[in-house]
Amino acid sequence: FITIDDASNLHLIFHSQIPEDLTVWDVVKGDVAIVASKMKSMTERLLEELKIALRLLMEDIDDQSHVEQLVRLQKHVEIRPDLTSATLLTAHHVQLEMFVALKMGIPAYLHENVSVPRSRLAEIFAYERCKNISCQSVLPAEECDCDVCCCRRGFCNLCMCVVCNGFDFDVNTCRWIGCDGCSHWTHAGCAIREEQIKTVITVEDGVAHYVTVFFCKACHGTSELLGWVRNVFQHCAKIWGTDALARELEYVQEVFSVSEDSKGKKLFEKCTDLIERLKVVQAESMGPEVLLQALQGMCTNFCLLILLLC
Repeated sequence: FITIDDASNLHLIFHSQIPEDLTVWDVVKGDVAIVASKMKSMTERLLEELKIALRLLMEDIDDQSHVEQLVRLQKHVEIRPDLTSATLLTAHHVQLEMFVALKMGIPAYLHENVSVPRSRLAEIFAYERCKNISCQSVLPAEECDCDVCCCRRGFCNLCMCVVCNGFDFDVNTCRWIGCDGCSHWTHAGCAIREEQIKTVITVEDGVAHYVTVFFCKACHGTSELLGWVRNVFQHCAKIWGTDALARELEYVQEVFSVSEDSKGKKLFEKCTDLIERLKVVQAESMGPEVLLQALQGMCTNFCLLILLLC
């Protein structure tokens, strides 16, 4: 429950220039129509200050008292029965941005350079559209009818991890594993932690082979991982610098650290070798052209190895 004292404490942390008749707390607990009416009479500067006050609170994760107050605000928004799609469409744009930021736990909705249409904000609040500002796909994405997309509120198979529901802005990376069957995505680290990467026996032309595969929790299918690494490196390695290449090799090394087949072990050893060589390259003061040649040589050799293994 949220008490009067909680409300008083919340009021103290907000910007002193916000008018006394409308605080962040008022927005969270107040009647939607009344708050919307008050906001219409406020200047753009005051509305922006109101958003900044909430954004700073959400971003201040080091102050435990602020974290606790944020949790109370979020709980209040979550339990309000009147925040229906129809009601939210009558809300002020800033009011709706604050509701969505709190419910989704994403302060980016409150940044001045981020503007999401009112109708989309209402859909995001109702879990009808992806909360990832860079995605915003209608849910379920691509009309997927798998158990994950149909039963997990707010899940988007285009940008979220099947295991942790998290999303980020990483692209062109081995940090994400895509399922060959359903195209759902999983963080490589999550897949390792959930033991979704295993070595299995396959039979080809009557001969048994050990292969390292990824087990997808969405469709329960398997994806061969050597081909995954090959595709990422062939298409993306040319745009990586030294630090990016080192990170990607570490991702691949981590994935194949659990491999029990000879090809997977060989790839793991190659990653270990290249990571050590990169440390030497980084320690030496090379000119840009020499460094580029060294990186290209490493990437080429690595890609050739993967092609031979595949």
